[in-house]
Amino acid sequence: MSVTKRIIIPAFIFLLVFSIVSRVFFRDFQNGWEAYQNKDYKTAFELWQPLAEKGDTRAQFFLGFMNDMGFGVPKDDKEAVNWYRLAAEQGDSRAQLFLGFMYDLGKGVPQDYKEAIKWYRLATEQGYHEAAEHLSKLEKIKIPKELEGLFADANRGVAKAQYNLAMKYANKEGGFHNEKEAAKWFELAAKQGFKAKKNIYELANKNVSKALEILKSDAENGIPEAQYTLSVMYGNGDGVPQDIKKSIMWCQLAAEQGYAMAQFNLAVLYSTGQGVPEDKQKALKWYQLALKQGYNETRDILYNWARNNNPQALKLLIDDAENDIIEAQINLAVMYLTGQGVPEDKQKALKWYKTAAETKIHTKKIVKTNFRKKNIPQVLKRLVYNAEKGAVDAQINLALMYASGEIVPEDTNKALKWFQRSLKLKIESENKYLQNGE
Repeated sequence: MSVTKRIIIPAFIFLLVFSIVSRVFFRDFQNGWEAYQNKDYKTAFELWQPLAEKGDTRAQFFLGFMNDMGFGVPKDDKEAVNWYRLAAEQGDSRAQLFLGFMYDLGKGVPQDYKEAIKWYRLATEQGYHEAAEHLSKLEKIKIPKELEGLFADANRGVAKAQYNLAMKYANKEGGFHNEKEAAKWFELAAKQGFKAKKNIYELANKNVSKALEILKSDAENGIPEAQYTLSVMYGNGDGVPQDIKKSIMWCQLAAEQGYAMAQFNLAVLYSTGQGVPEDKQKALKWYQLALKQGYNETRDILYNWARNNNPQALKLLIDDAENDIIEAQINLAVMYLTGQGVPEDKQKALKWYKTAAETKIHTKKIVKTNFRKKNIPQVLKRLVYNAEKGAVDAQINLALMYASGEIVPEDTNKALKWFQRSLKLKIESENKYLQNGE
């Protein structure tokens, strides 16, 4: 429920109210009213303050309203609440309504629906129809007994309680599911620095209007995570109408701010020509930027490019291999074996297979550890079984074992066999990824 939007307080309402009761105003109050009508708020405030301090409910109400709106004095919600309360406790129905507003919105006081309902009800009992409307809307928000303690802490401004309450409302299986309430409490927690923005963005993806409003505002204010989330939503048509141009625009903005997932997705778009003209150079630029930030999904794609004769990708692959990145060493070995992207050279292929096997004593760390206190034939049998079933990690481990002579006798042919099979599966996986754009 967007409470703020439904509470609109046009100043002209007071013209109507006081045209009816002006004949009973005391002179001092009427002089203040004339100043107020002429927008001489400072004079009105000065004339009404002594009356308010003497207990005049009309003056108290208007001092509250002027503090609330910043008329003639600096805006001060707490001071507004004080004056509204003095008048409300004396039975002034307008003050009761406005004090209800303050509790409803959490202005000058912690947000407290129970208190808001109390004051709305008192104003309603005096025939204030506007109060009755707000009372009806607010009573639709039910506070389950199980959440009362959490709700009280959240209303006091405890960020963790606000976050936990939001999670309760967001959970579809907890019995309290209310995504609008979840969005509201996530926002309050986020304003206090609690990491709740991700949760808000997830609700925006479900077309929760308040969450979507927050997401769009964050995106427009340059928050890259929000920009990327909005890009994905426009791309898929989740929570918003599908709009590829907007999707690309927001992706570009997030990428330019260094958001790695956006950089990667933008690279995929340029690589495949989805929504933009195909441009391998731009794709390469964004892949490399994403990779620099540790987005390692990029590495496999660039290795694929290296196999397809892209010189910049090949340079990256060789640099990675020389820097002991085992996947690069394996890829380079297979390339030399098959002549993909480089001249065929079986000696260099074997060199890189052995280097991969020795990298950071890979087999001793990953394979030999698994055999230490186990039955070697049984574990080896399981590894071969998994490799035959297409498990890439098992295929690579078998290849490394045969290349290094660890655990099993060195066998170059078997090493080559398993390296090639693992690489074939990786290439198929990469191509499927690029074709689907996922």
